[in-house]
Amino acid sequence: MRSKILSVTPTNGIEGQWRVEAETGTEIFDVVVNCLWEGRLAIDRLAGVEPSPGWSHRYRLSLFGCTNRPVEVASSVIALGPFGDIKNYDGRHFYVSWYPTGLIAQSDALKPAQPDEIVVDRRPSFINEVRAEITRLIPDASRLFDAAQTIDIRGGFVFAQAQGSLSDLGATIHRRDLFGVTHHGNYLSVDTGKYSTAPWLADILARQLCGVA
Repeated sequence: MRSKILSVTPTNGIEGQWRVEAETGTEIFDVVVNCLWEGRLAIDRLAGVEPSPGWSHRYRLSLFGCTNRPVEVASSVIALGPFGDIKNYDGRHFYVSWYPTGLIAQSDALKPAQPDEIVVDRRPSFINEVRAEITRLIPDASRLFDAAQTIDIRGGFVFAQAQGSLSDLGATIHRRDLFGVTHHGNYLSVDTGKYSTAPWLADILARQLCGVA
């Protein structure tokens, strides 16, 4: 836990045990389930699973805020045109994203480079741009920003077994149906596809591992 995985290799064939090397040391396991995100493909290759071509990694920044009082703004998703969404978790904690502004890096490399999330002098302009764009389509969102006690900028990778721009209607990035669990002996690699399918895949995987699928 809380350690970067460096490699996964079989000790005596793929049906046997597996050696997991991490920054904190090396351990042997009967079964390995690779649920990494942007680092999954590189570990798959070391394990003997050749990644299928046609993937992409995108690094996105979003806003996470806390208001000084409860604010009733509905969670929303803008599904046509430039992508944006609002998640109001409990009236005081919220998430806001605006895809064109938040997308700061994209790569089809096996192991994408970690970008600098955001420089300090960009912070006010980034927040203001996200606010301007999201409130242009969802005016109520202004109330979240007006009542904000703190707003943090956080980022992370999004992996897809697809490529292209969201502005391209013919891009494979719109499909997002190529996901699931790859079995390689006692090594399993999980592509969740979208966050929303992760619980479903976890249930399937747990049943398979317990022999009740």
